[in-house]
Amino acid sequence: MKCNMGKTDRKIRIWLGGLILAIHYISYFVTGYYCVWANIAWIPFLTGLARWCPAYVPFKFSTKKEAE
Repeated sequence: MKCNMGKTDRKIRIWLGGLILAIHYISYFVTGYYCVWANIAWIPFLTGLARWCPAYVPFKFSTKKEAE
């Protein structure tokens, strides 16, 4: 698994995924309503932590700069 994600891409994915997860779980404890689709937020969060996006591989795309 070669790193194919730049710093900005990682930060956006981690913050956005974490924010969606936080909002979802806070609303779950307040309303008691569980939304299965909100678990999609785990995808950008975990790919940001791993610094690797499987969707980039088939297209040979990378947001990582060579100096990073």
